[in-house]
Amino acid sequence: MLGSLGLPACRGRVQAGAELTAAELQRLRQLGLLAPGETVRLFDSQAGLRGSAQAGNFFTDRRLAAYWLEKDRPGRSSITYAYYPDVDTLYGIDRSQTLTYASYLEVRCHDGRRFNVYVSADSAQTRRFFRAATAEWQRARRPKP
Repeated sequence: MLGSLGLPACRGRVQAGAELTAAELQRLRQLGLLAPGETVRLFDSQAGLRGSAQAGNFFTDRRLAAYWLEKDRPGRSSITYAYYPDVDTLYGIDRSQTLTYASYLEVRCHDGRRFNVYVSADSAQTRRFFRAATAEWQRARRPKP
């Protein structure tokens, strides 16, 4: 989310869910962002040195989610997510060629909620994240046989 503040976005590497540590997965569970049996597909953080302890943006086999945690100013913290059946539209905003803003998926829900899932990576990884998240969302929307 640093990109949304106009600060330089750190260009990191999008992680596969299998690369997350047990502690990182436990944090997602404690935040209410990962249920038993739910699998993280791709994960990114824009928190620099603080990493996933402060911020995370990801999607699973069930939802899209983002969090930003500020220990010193809890009122500025946010935890947002939407399950795929609740998502009306996904818009990918690719800012990977800029130095100061992170790319993001704008998530629009049927109930009017909107939030962003940020990706601070190079253009290839950003496109990979966007395509994979969109594919998960579309898969979840298909009628079950």
